Amino acid sequence: MTLRGPGKTDITITAEATKDYQTATKDVTITVKPKRVTLKKVTSKKRKTLTAAWKRDPHATGYRIAVSKNRSFKKIDKLVEKKGSKTTKATFTKLSSNKTYYVKARAYKKSRNNKNHAERQKGQENHHLQRHHQSGEISKAF
Repeated sequence: MTLRGPGKTDITITAEATKDYQTATKDVTITVKPKRVTLKKVTSKKRKTLTAAWKRDPHATGYRIAVSKNRSFKKIDKLVEKKGSKTTKATFTKLSSNKTYYVKARAYKKSRNNKNHAERQKGQENHHLQRHHQSGEISKAF
């Protein structure tokens, strides 16, 4: 059996009867999750805005991107759901100035009316963005 991408499938395994054993049938459901999303870049070109970009997963149906001031994401400040596998960027507006924001993203694949989410990012892709008022440079610390 070869897996071709994320989703959910049912497999029926049947063993024929022998002189020592009876016929047996077992149904197994296999769920394959999408790949873990990798953040490529987080920038802040305008005040109170943040733009996150990630690597595209061709098998994903969409992405969920969360922004929080809390490193452990206990309280999520903004949550955006982008539909379509070709979308690779999200912009967040109306954020507080001079604050540290952390960004997380994960892919999902819609299968049988359920969203099959990828695993959350390893560790946490934490991005601290601070605008330098005179030069307009952005520093990014992990």
